Amino acid sequence: MKSPTVRVMAAAEEDLAIETVMLAFAADPMARWTWPHAHQYLAAMPRMTRAFGSRAFSNGSAFCTDDYAGTALWLSPGVHSDEEGLGAVLESTVAPTLAPETTAIFEQMATYHPTEPHWYLPLIGVDPAHQGKGHGDALMAYALARCDHDHAPARATFRSTDATASNRSARSRSVRRRRWSRCCGGRVELQFDRELGGIFFTGFSKTRS
Repeated sequence: MKSPTVRVMAAAEEDLAIETVMLAFAADPMARWTWPHAHQYLAAMPRMTRAFGSRAFSNGSAFCTDDYAGTALWLSPGVHSDEEGLGAVLESTVAPTLAPETTAIFEQMATYHPTEPHWYLPLIGVDPAHQGKGHGDALMAYALARCDHDHAPARATFRSTDATASNRSARSRSVRRRRWSRCCGGRVELQFDRELGGIFFTGFSKTRS
């Protein structure tokens, strides 16, 4: 099977990237715990995506595969998410009963960012109709080649909200490690944290020496 082609997205394609992300995360446990009702999710997720990763478009680090089947919004060294925008989205869309824990989760994720210059992946998603066809791997490999060119590490954090995650942590670690190792040529470390009722998976791709 031919490997998907990856290219840099233009700023005018931002809406198309957001549509792919929305499809990819429509059944995501974390997203749907935050916004359990369809109308909540459809209203909030585009705003969240823009706050998290829209600066990728102005820095040439938003990537997609053929026909927008997959998209990855990377933030290059020195570029950060719109923290004020993220806060505004959470404040205006998350139910008051969930707000304290949601805020705590984002604060916990922030503690995993390295202090050294690095590439950060806040969002990557593949349209469910095209999953299992190599789009995610192609997006990761393309971006990590850029990281190597810049001699900068890459970081991505995932959180499992599965109630049985703690019982399946060994399997989860193995899956994450294999996926990152396949894309990174073995240059990978993973960290895990069982706080806040889930497991944080932090992939760290080292640059080649």
